[in-house]
Amino acid sequence: MKKNYLLLYLLSILIATLFYLPAFAQSSFQETFSGKAPFYYDPMGNAGYIGPYSIQQTHDGGYIMAGYTTTYGAGGNDVYLVKTNSSGAILWTKTFGGTSDDFAFSVQQTTDRGYIVAGSTASFGAGGNDVYLIKTDSTGTYQWSKTYGKAGDEFGYSVQQTLEGGYIINGFTNSMGSWYSDQYLIKTNSIGDTLWTKVFGGGTYNHFASFIVQQTLDGGYISSGIAYPSGGVEGQGSPYLIKTNANGNKLWSKNYTYGNQYLAIYSLQQTSDKGYMMAGSYVAGFSADSASGIILLKTDSLGTPLWGKTFDGEGDDALISLHCPSVQQTSDHGYITTGTYEDNSSNYNNFIFLVKTDSTGTLKWSNTFTSSTDLTKNFDDEGFWVHQTKDGGYMVAGTSSIGADVYSIYNPYLIKTDANGHTSGCNEYTQTVRQVSSSFTSTLLTVNSYAGGSVGNPATVKGSGGSATVLCTVTALPIELLFFTGHNEEKVNVLEWQTASESNNDYFTVEHSADALNFTPFATVKGAGNSSQLQQYSTVDSLPATKTTYYRLKQTDYDGNYTYSNTIAIGMKTNLDIISIYPNPANNNLQYLLTSTENVEVNIAAIDLLGRRINIQTKTISKGVNQLSIDVSAFSTGLYLLQITSSSGINRVQKEFMVK
Repeated sequence: MKKNYLLLYLLSILIATLFYLPAFAQSSFQETFSGKAPFYYDPMGNAGYIGPYSIQQTHDGGYIMAGYTTTYGAGGNDVYLVKTNSSGAILWTKTFGGTSDDFAFSVQQTTDRGYIVAGSTASFGAGGNDVYLIKTDSTGTYQWSKTYGKAGDEFGYSVQQTLEGGYIINGFTNSMGSWYSDQYLIKTNSIGDTLWTKVFGGGTYNHFASFIVQQTLDGGYISSGIAYPSGGVEGQGSPYLIKTNANGNKLWSKNYTYGNQYLAIYSLQQTSDKGYMMAGSYVAGFSADSASGIILLKTDSLGTPLWGKTFDGEGDDALISLHCPSVQQTSDHGYITTGTYEDNSSNYNNFIFLVKTDSTGTLKWSNTFTSSTDLTKNFDDEGFWVHQTKDGGYMVAGTSSIGADVYSIYNPYLIKTDANGHTSGCNEYTQTVRQVSSSFTSTLLTVNSYAGGSVGNPATVKGSGGSATVLCTVTALPIELLFFTGHNEEKVNVLEWQTASESNNDYFTVEHSADALNFTPFATVKGAGNSSQLQQYSTVDSLPATKTTYYRLKQTDYDGNYTYSNTIAIGMKTNLDIISIYPNPANNNLQYLLTSTENVEVNIAAIDLLGRRINIQTKTISKGVNQLSIDVSAFSTGLYLLQITSSSGINRVQKEFMVK
């Protein structure tokens, strides 16, 4: 497999962007970079790969992306810079580096309309890998580059232009400090000369992996990462924040916990109230290898948690954010985040998800996307970055892998949505995202500070190459659709939608499908014609599929032109609830009461802290209250999870219990 999952797990950088007010007309598109594009694969037979690790909207409304390529350049992996217009069409590409491996992990447009790029290089510097900083003009033409580090390995994962015109760079080092790896913070002037460096690490932790830095409103800096304890393993770390003054001197540092679950924070932004928003993933306490959901954690200006929210999928589905998840505060003071929706109901396919919340983290809407047009075949789409764009919509960057090359060839995948997260039905699918309010705690983190670093002036080799393929482009709808949603009521599905404005709108046709591929109409609803008022619509599907039914709206104008909405899915739910579990702790027989809204077959399992499923049973339960039991006399002493899942996989409930 060409994808380096460990590298993707470690890479996460926050790109600070401005807030924009939504406009009425919003364009959307989806685009994959394939063919001769040097992102992942060259059809002439040369294997090539690029990770779209950083993307930002530029002053002209287009986008700048940074990653790396093995197809073009001077040799090995080379830094790769791509500039597109507002529709995602490539305007120019540039490569930078030497004959060894050179990577770009962060890019930002500078005040002179040029670009600053941070990453790592093994082609230049003091030895091993060094932090690599490259400055270009507005056309991507090379201006200067610098390296920072010593004889070991240094990586630069985040760069931001500071208020006085210099740069702040964040990453980690194993050449300096006192342990396996430590956080590495570098401040330079406008031409990359070092003003100061700081190394943070030590205490009870021997591995600091730091990804993000941002200049704060007081002129200081906030940075985040994961600290692994002495004797700990990757996946069992503790997320942390370090706040410094303008000279890099530590003011405070904190780490965060969420029960007994493993946390990883990959994205950070200072919010409008001078506090901080963090995003990442959690593991449900049983296996450090499998993320079961995403987290949003809001703190005050001193890093004290104010609230936390977790999100996961329906049934056995999971939202995972192991690959550069991103969060941004939006113009309405809410939050937008992206990542990967792991659909375990069939084929174990992965979608890109988009989740929008209000200012308190309450879910407003969610949507999922895939570049595949056939949901019966395997595909693996993963979301890395999301930014609100000038028109109030969102730009999502990730990767796509479909067809015969699934899990081996990955193409960069760009998705531009409107303000409601839609691309007007262009490869949209709606899975259920569930939200839970969660309790996070913080403690003071002891870190030591060290000086270190040297600077070099590499003889960077320049190059270019690449093209892109448009997957689909959608212009603005003649209606402004606020939402299209539905839910199950007994044996029927209720569909509802609302528009904010309509122009030349004749009628809606509601279509359903059992496989998300073959749709048939079952209802027609008259439109409002021309309207600037809120319009509410609804209809009922009295003959839904036995398990999951897919729906889409077809909107038709008076002149016969039509366009489709996003696709949503509604499952025939069975509501389950464990209302009592006793005795707890137990030593012989564990009793529990399980309620169900209908007669249904369920799978019952006890899960230990290593994620092993013990005493798996399949039972048919009755509508109402069921008294059930599990023999735990042979169980080892410890904490377990009782998990009950309907045979359809749509509903799952679980409770913890102890064996003594």
